[in-house]
Amino acid sequence: MSGQDDDAASPPSIDELVEALPDLQAYIENPAHGQHTTDLVAVGDEYRGAHPVHGSTNADESGPAAGNFAVNPAKGVWYCHRCGAGGDLLNYIAVDEGLVDCAHADDLADVFPLVLDLATEAAGIADRMSGADRRELAARRHERAAITEVHTAACTFYRQHLDEPRPDEPTETWAAYVRNRWGLSAAILDEAGIGYAPREPRALVDYLRAEGFEDHLLRQSGLVSENDEGELVDYFDGRLIFPYRVRGAPRYFIGRRTPQTPGRTPSKYRKLRNPDPDGTGPTACVTEPVFGLDTARSAEHVVVTEGVTDALALHDAGFAAIAPVGTAFGEDRLKTAARALSGKRVTVVMDEDEVSGAGLRAALTTATDLAETGHPREVRVGRLTAADGVTQQTIDVAEFYRDYDAAAFAQVLDAALPVNHARYCWGETAGDPSYLFAAAVEAADHDPTAVASRTDDEGTESLLGVDDIIDGDELPTAQREFHRRSDLSGKDVRDIFEHAIRIDLEANGSFIRSDDGRLWYFFDPEHRLYPIDASGQQEIHDEFHGLIKARFGLSMDQWSRGLFKDIRIHGRRIAARRAVHQFACYNAEAGELYVSDFDDGYYVVDGSDEAPEHRPNGTDVLFRDERGEPWTYVPPAARPEPDGDIPGERSPWAGEGDLLHRYVTNRVNFGDAVLTPAQQRLQLYLHLHIIPLTSLLSARPILAWVGPKGSGKTVTQRMIGRLFYGPSFKETVMPDEKKDFYAVLANRPLTFIDNYDDGRRWANDVLAAVATGAKLELRKLYSTVDLASYDPQCWLSLTSRDPPFRRDDVAERMLVFNLERIATGTADFVGTTPFLEVVDEAREPLLSALLDNVNAVLRVYHDTERAALRSQHRMADWAACAHLCAEALDLDGVDALLEAMGGERAAFVLEDDPLRPALDHYLETQPKCATRFHSTTKLYDVLAEAAASTDHTFDYADARHLGRRLKKIREELHQLYGMEVDTSGRAPQYRFPTARDDE
Repeated sequence: MSGQDDDAASPPSIDELVEALPDLQAYIENPAHGQHTTDLVAVGDEYRGAHPVHGSTNADESGPAAGNFAVNPAKGVWYCHRCGAGGDLLNYIAVDEGLVDCAHADDLADVFPLVLDLATEAAGIADRMSGADRRELAARRHERAAITEVHTAACTFYRQHLDEPRPDEPTETWAAYVRNRWGLSAAILDEAGIGYAPREPRALVDYLRAEGFEDHLLRQSGLVSENDEGELVDYFDGRLIFPYRVRGAPRYFIGRRTPQTPGRTPSKYRKLRNPDPDGTGPTACVTEPVFGLDTARSAEHVVVTEGVTDALALHDAGFAAIAPVGTAFGEDRLKTAARALSGKRVTVVMDEDEVSGAGLRAALTTATDLAETGHPREVRVGRLTAADGVTQQTIDVAEFYRDYDAAAFAQVLDAALPVNHARYCWGETAGDPSYLFAAAVEAADHDPTAVASRTDDEGTESLLGVDDIIDGDELPTAQREFHRRSDLSGKDVRDIFEHAIRIDLEANGSFIRSDDGRLWYFFDPEHRLYPIDASGQQEIHDEFHGLIKARFGLSMDQWSRGLFKDIRIHGRRIAARRAVHQFACYNAEAGELYVSDFDDGYYVVDGSDEAPEHRPNGTDVLFRDERGEPWTYVPPAARPEPDGDIPGERSPWAGEGDLLHRYVTNRVNFGDAVLTPAQQRLQLYLHLHIIPLTSLLSARPILAWVGPKGSGKTVTQRMIGRLFYGPSFKETVMPDEKKDFYAVLANRPLTFIDNYDDGRRWANDVLAAVATGAKLELRKLYSTVDLASYDPQCWLSLTSRDPPFRRDDVAERMLVFNLERIATGTADFVGTTPFLEVVDEAREPLLSALLDNVNAVLRVYHDTERAALRSQHRMADWAACAHLCAEALDLDGVDALLEAMGGERAAFVLEDDPLRPALDHYLETQPKCATRFHSTTKLYDVLAEAAASTDHTFDYADARHLGRRLKKIREELHQLYGMEVDTSGRAPQYRFPTARDDE
């Protein structure tokens, strides 16, 4: 201080003052001290009583123990349960003397000199303050009051101009501009005192002078400055004005740039100048406080955000919020903020900027600094995410509030992470094991700064924190070090490891529950989906266990078995429901088809002229890590042209067609049937292109490869599987149990069954369900009675010499291929290995060509009205796709193929039916009789006679039995024989008006 008397003693030091102060409890209870007193009684470690100033609020109880005022003599602190405030003796003196309200006991900035003066008297220290010092203190208080009056008048001026029209947008006021820009309500504009500084250089100066304020106060307020001529001009012009309020009174101002701010590149924000020691500028009392501190005083949960508008948006939404108005508080204001946040829950949410990451770094630093002060009860870090859960690239809190609402921001707060957890997940320290284990220790309700101890050479024991016992950045090493050096019990360590694994997994991916109820973990760094649920007695899938072992070095043993089980339970509890795909899927909303590369991503085609785009798995959809082998798209110019004949090409088509024809369809030994070999070749070519379009089909037809031994059924089916899935693809056999077949269907997008000749009692029912797109019911995992519906998104293919799947409801949705035997030792015969190696070597160019063709099909699909895709065909979806392929790829003969396919399926259904040879003989020997209508009884007689004359067995017991069969295969008989049925009478009548052509 200045102006001390020459003979005045020096003021007491703080240490002297603290040493001389009386005991807190004694001060409160002694009437000789202060203005108020109360009686205190012991209640546990505390002393309780009515508040000395405002009394007790517990009217239903009596006695000191019922009071709302508590004192802890051991710590030298007091607390008021009504106001939620407290402090030490200095804070109590301020409340007792009426210098601050009890609720504001933590903020002594304005009254601290007086508090020190009173404390000096209470300490019994001789008054060492000179008269000049006392006069200077009084002058400062008067100056503060005067400056507050200037600031209050300025707020009125700025607020009036907020309702004026914008010069550049006359139809919009500045108030409307603020509401539209940040979504703030009219109420918060008035409550916060937001205003506008007009662009006129002396508008505020003239206003304040007219209000009677002298120029020296205007200078000291910081709201004016001098121009080159020494004239006073407004400090803010053409800016929105945001006042900082302390206990409701304006204490400081900041101006935000608008389209009317003068200058070529004016700064976004302009704060008041720092205090000027020469007395010509702002006085020392005009220093920047913490913005929004008033809202934090009585709140239990406070948000720390970045800017003025961010804090105001949260105030508008009903949240208590403070802001450094920048990316950091600075040392002095950090202390002020920390004291104001004492005992409170705090969440730090700053701007999101994916490019620079400055907002996130600031949030982590601020949260760490606040936590290290020890004042807040809890500190967390939140990140702005959109309604769909995606972290925003560039957005601040005010913009988030404008675009969403208070409920969305509440979700941000709910998802906020403790500081150590956040530092492990985000920012420059992401992945640091010390933060991971510190977060895990906290989650297990232990102190991360006291997990071990050590004794030095002198016998002094000291505590060690997580960062003291973990050295290095490898998780397995950190796990071993923590296990070895921690003093915690084995159970505590096991719990901490579980939390560490959970935190790590959630930081690097997410748990997923697929439509069939299975649990998965998507690992972001690898873009890979790991299965968690295992079958049989095994609790955890080997792949997921392998991931944990690789990351933490933990094997499945007796100690960790329960840990893995608990992680699975936790994952199931928090898992998000998402579709999990196996090979390809179509996004109708985006108009994009996604095809897995069986590695870490998928290719995207959308019907445009652009080359397929590669995206990481999980970007739009999730693909399971199937048994398929990775492949890479090869551009057309880089695809090799076949050099000469390809081994296995059949003579009718050798050298003809594109790559898919030459390497695949030209090499199948199709036989003569209702469908000609050329039609079967076209049918297979179409189907190769329809397989990736599985999402467009509600029902997926079954492929049936029928032929004698040596006809190439197995190798043809395997060739197609290896084209899509690579050389490791293997077909399987038909399981004996239905549940095992369900498991095959659920896990193989290409379910290829080899040599299915001996039927299963349940098989045709399942085959019919798969072919018609019906859902299968599976028992839910870990349940004995609950069923889950599952849609088997797979393509089913069967090979057989003697098919046991000729039932009409199965066959009517079947693509039948009839193959002929290839004699060994002939020029057409190619061994299995060289036959398949041809496709293996050309797989990437073949899949690339297929993807290009499918892209062309999508182009036609996008340009076609959906009504035009409707078909009366029994396999309407497949037929519609076939027409799209025909147009996109300029294919002839598709209509004839679709018409003939009905006859092929009819012939397939009736192949082993004893009705067929009898009917053939009847039509051949009695064609005229066949053209007339006959009853079922008459038809039974003539067919039984025909069968007997040809030594064929006729297994129909009577006319009723035959009638039921005719009704069931009516469509097939019409396809093959042109059968007509007259149902106008009491009983149906049948006739065959034209003789059947030979096949």
